[in-house]
Formats: sequence, structure tokens, C-alpha cells
Amino acid sequence: DDEVGGDDDGSVSVPEPSTVAGLALMFGGLLVSRRRKAN
Repeated sequence: DDEVGGDDDGSVSVPEPSTVAGLALMFGGLLVSRRRKAN
């Protein structure tokens, strides 16, 4: 099963850069919103 990424390296296949960027923006937004509410 090469499509799944294989169990050889035991690490999850690297997602697309766009997905990583989207998650980073969402996570960053949550942190900023929490900081603003805290202050």
C-alpha cells in the first residue's frame, strides 16, 4: 500500500503545503483571539 504511505517509516505522510498553511492560520487565529479575550 504505497498510496497510504507505508508502515516502513512509521510516520504519517506529509500533507499538502496549502493544508498546513490553513491549519497554521486557524491555530494562530485561535491563539490571537484567546490572547485578546484574556487581555
